[in-house]
Amino acid sequence: RRRHTRSDWVTGVQTCLFRSIQSPSTSKVVEYRGIDGLKQMNFNLSKANKEFRVFELASLHKHIGNHFADKMSEVFTQKGLTTYDLTNNPDRDKEPGVSSPLNYVAYIDQKLFKIEFETYIYNNCVALLSYDRDDIFGVEIYNDKLARQQTQLFDLLWKQAKPLKV
Repeated sequence: RRRHTRSDWVTGVQTCLFRSIQSPSTSKVVEYRGIDGLKQMNFNLSKANKEFRVFELASLHKHIGNHFADKMSEVFTQKGLTTYDLTNNPDRDKEPGVSSPLNYVAYIDQKLFKIEFETYIYNNCVALLSYDRDDIFGVEIYNDKLARQQTQLFDLLWKQAKPLKV
């Protein structure tokens, strides 16, 4: 494994500055690694304006644990955030994490749309999360057009999904 020198660091900073000067943009991409990174991404959901949407693989309780999931649920409730969770699990309403009055869950058959990657959509952000043990990471993409497009896709699928009672 190569050791990075001060010169490498300076060159990297210069390259980043040069690129940002060349292409001014309101878009941003942020990468996260490990469980702590995914916890940060979940915390970032609390910055949502009014609501957020989730293409859900499994509940946060399964991915990160009960204590953190319960805390986040409290934060979302305190902020009055409405959540829309689209899942391939027809029994999702029987699992922890859906008891908030502002949490809506709908089932979509995987034959129609298979959810293979956890995805959050809020404000101008589309967040992609991988909870695979060998490759735990996440990426947040801040871009108005992408967020609007993903919101439209989610809403189209939501209309075809079966609401679950919570």
